[in-house]
Amino acid sequence: MVIVMTADARLLDIKAIVRRVQSAGGDAFVSRGVSRVIIGLVGDLDQFDTLNLQGMRGVSHVTRISTKYKLVSREHH
Repeated sequence: MVIVMTADARLLDIKAIVRRVQSAGGDAFVSRGVSRVIIGLVGDLDQFDTLNLQGMRGVSHVTRISTKYKLVSREHH
C-alpha cells in the first residue's frame, strides 16, 4: 500500500501516519521527493484498511498495490 501526501503535509502529519501503521504491526517507509512525500506500507493490508488512513490530515490518496485474493485471481494464473 502506498500513501501519497499532499504538498503541504507537515512533518507531524507524516509521523502520525507512521505511528498509526506501526501500532497496527506494520512498517512504514517514508520517501521524500521534491514536492511530495510518499509512504510505503508493508504488513497486513486488511489491517491497514481499518485504520482510516485516507481520512488523516495531509493525505492526498491511498493506493493498494497488491490485489486481494492474489493466489486465486485470474491475472496471476
